[in-house]
Amino acid sequence: MEMADLKRKMRRYKLMEKHMELVRKGQYGAARVLMKLLKDSKVTLWLDDDSWTVELICEKAGCRIWYERNGNRAVAHL
Repeated sequence: MEMADLKRKMRRYKLMEKHMELVRKGQYGAARVLMKLLKDSKVTLWLDDDSWTVELICEKAGCRIWYERNGNRAVAHL
């Protein structure tokens, strides 16, 4: 197994733990966005609170985030 694969799997497990934490706290909207990231390996983030929460989680986990020029949208990649 390559090092990049191992890092990606570790990042995925961290995000799974965060998803469970969000569900326990009752933040179901943010948990849904995070689950979409885990399922599709990318997710579009907008300017709402749930997307902001997921963006902070992704930054801490080391996910790649691409920002649109006008700042209305970001895409997080696992």
